[in-house]
Amino acid sequence: MPSHCCVPKCTTNYSRSDINVSVFSLPKDPGRRRQWLRAIGRQEYSVGKSSVVCIRHFEEGSVLREDRATRVDGSVLAVPRVRLKLCPTACPSLHLGSSTVAPAQEYRGVRNDASLVPPIRQTASIFKQPVTVYRTQEGKVKADFKHGPQEKPKQLFWEKRLEGLRASDAHGNPLEPMELPRSLRPAGPGVTDETLLQSVATALHVLGQPITGQTNMKPGSDKNPAVFINPDQPLIQAVSISDDDIKRQEERVNLARKRLQEAMKEYDP
Repeated sequence: MPSHCCVPKCTTNYSRSDINVSVFSLPKDPGRRRQWLRAIGRQEYSVGKSSVVCIRHFEEGSVLREDRATRVDGSVLAVPRVRLKLCPTACPSLHLGSSTVAPAQEYRGVRNDASLVPPIRQTASIFKQPVTVYRTQEGKVKADFKHGPQEKPKQLFWEKRLEGLRASDAHGNPLEPMELPRSLRPAGPGVTDETLLQSVATALHVLGQPITGQTNMKPGSDKNPAVFINPDQPLIQAVSISDDDIKRQEERVNLARKRLQEAMKEYDP
């Protein structure tokens, strides 16, 4: 049968609903025992083996709910206590001499302690407590697929970070810059031909969609280019390719292949 709290007008453990309320025996040290008796207003009280004070009369900072140990690697292992313990200087200070005591639900006892979560098993204090240490914790945040898969934001004008970089041959000599067709015009403030070339080259290797250029550019877009720039397209103005352009490009490719074949024949042993 649980012991009754000896604080006047406290009804802890007088009903079945209080079986989970933690209680603490009075100190064995005569000086501290007198301090407790003066605090609860019972200086003439005869202390016995079953004389206890419940947790409702102690500040939260006076209650030890876990044991801590430092490992060799510097990490701290915290083990929740099955039986709560008081600090060496703890003394009753709450709800003393009052007929109204806070309900048991506001205090955490042995069985309803929120810190005792699996895999900690609540056992009697005379047995060893099995403890499982988790070094990692799985996140409980679930991905929100309400609006479909979310893509990472792309930085505008990131190609400017490549300005001043030049490709070199095997001997370290810089290669001559390429000349772009006149129909390719830059889009955006301060976009040079070099930046335009880097933007187009990246789009050809990375994008899995047709390259159309910046189709939303309007007069005066340089004042606020971030509103009109499409980060999925290179920094070129909208390009329209006609059938004549395709034919001329085919002729250039065929001519380049022909010259390559002739060059290979000359060096063929």
